[in-house]
Amino acid sequence: MLINQEFYKENYLFKKNKDKINIFYLSSIICITAFLFLNPFLALFFLAILSKFITPPKLITIFAPAFAFTLFFYSRKYGVFWADDTAGDDVTNYILLYNTNFKLSFSDIFTRFFEFPGNNEPLWHLPFWFLLNFLNFGENQFLFTHYFLIFIILFYSFYTISNKYFLIIALAYFFITPGSLDSIFHIWRQQLAFSFFLLGTVKYFISNKRIGIIYILITPLIHLVSIIFVIFFLLFISFKQTKFYLNKLPIILFILFITSILFITFTSAINYLSTLNLDRIIAYIDSDSGNNFRQIIVMLFFSSFLLFTFYFFKNDNWNNYIFFITLILSFLTVLLPSISSIINRVTYFSIPFIGIYIFRWLIFNFSKNKILIFVIFIFLSGLLRTSFMVINKISSIQFLAFEHPLDPFMGSLKLLFNYN
Repeated sequence: MLINQEFYKENYLFKKNKDKINIFYLSSIICITAFLFLNPFLALFFLAILSKFITPPKLITIFAPAFAFTLFFYSRKYGVFWADDTAGDDVTNYILLYNTNFKLSFSDIFTRFFEFPGNNEPLWHLPFWFLLNFLNFGENQFLFTHYFLIFIILFYSFYTISNKYFLIIALAYFFITPGSLDSIFHIWRQQLAFSFFLLGTVKYFISNKRIGIIYILITPLIHLVSIIFVIFFLLFISFKQTKFYLNKLPIILFILFITSILFITFTSAINYLSTLNLDRIIAYIDSDSGNNFRQIIVMLFFSSFLLFTFYFFKNDNWNNYIFFITLILSFLTVLLPSISSIINRVTYFSIPFIGIYIFRWLIFNFSKNKILIFVIFIFLSGLLRTSFMVINKISSIQFLAFEHPLDPFMGSLKLLFNYN
């Protein structure tokens, strides 16, 4: 009898392990096939629907979409203009910056940053300096590598937030707020810095790993504008250590206090920045802000929603931090219209975080059975908005995938072999 029991137990464990292996291979094949043959946004939606039933292994769930989106974004013309030629492609400037590293010594990367910080952040230049001088990468390899670096960090961040809802989080990031795709398209240095910043906040607040602080602190060495987020992070974690953080009203009052201080000290801060050769940042502030009414409306809409969800519902530290920075930026947008250009640069990258915030807020407070409804809603609403912008040529998205961004079968295979 004992022998029979052991036999049945071993047989059961063997079948169970075999089923796991079969699911592993099946989910991997489905994930890779989807990105090979489908538009990556459609593949993301398709796999998000199936995520309740299949979970591809970590490397495939990160690498497959990162490669597919890289190829989708890389396959385009460069130096283009859109929105009646009022907006242009910044990537051509990054190509010039990349070429400035030719035959530059290692020490010069840091020396020129201390002399002229703007455009010379060492942690952006360092990896591409290596690719140019040691691997002899040309401009095309630089373009592809930069896109891939952005997407691999983003998808790794999404996976770190939740390996179960990873694909839905990616959909929320790309589709709930419109600026995320434009920023990835051509505002590269800032996008790379804020991708690292997102990873740092996720590691620190969600994974409880202190290495996240390092990721956050180095982001100004990728792009100086992210120093604003570093300051907000340090203020937030300082306040988090106090007993007042346990109540929601003191957090709101603290935000109002920080905003007031920034408003009062604005002129002094600008005068100080001008002594540090930060001409790039000063140029943003001195530039004509134009009509920032639309920006104010967008920020007030999102901040009002976040204020409601923060005060009346359950959230965690990461969501609270996104609420913290969004509300401060909203107040600054209204109080200091003269800096709308630089605030716009910052909010361009903070608003996509709200997409992740909204999904996590739903998970914390509502039935998980409604996730499918959320996935369908964000995909269809994002698709309608994206289609409108492409058809009316008011967004950079129109140039993606060799100007076929709405083709449902514009997968990696089609991009590699049909549009060379």
